[in-house]
Amino acid sequence: MDVRCSFQLTPPTNWGIRIVPERKAFVIERFGKYATTLPSGIHFLIPFVDRIAYVHSLKEEAIPIPNQTAITKDNVSIHIDGVLYVKVIFFSFTNPFSSCVFFCFELLLL
Repeated sequence: MDVRCSFQLTPPTNWGIRIVPERKAFVIERFGKYATTLPSGIHFLIPFVDRIAYVHSLKEEAIPIPNQTAITKDNVSIHIDGVLYVKVIFFSFTNPFSSCVFFCFELLLL
């Protein structure tokens, strides 16, 4: 199963002045510890002290759900597929998109 991982973007280097683009948020670490999350706009950072640890995409993602066979209450076999629209605000998983796909599979089986 191929799930897009657009949330894993390469963090840019810190040169002091950083412009955060629209629909993105930068997670800043100061001496290896979480300091703040920068919203879109222009920001001033301290080189070699502040590090951009993570780039978070605030876009809504479309995840295709593959075909799945299901049987209805009246014993009719149907094929179900779909598209899941997800906007990840906070996550503690290593891959939140694959977790959403597996959650949809669980819902289809009910």
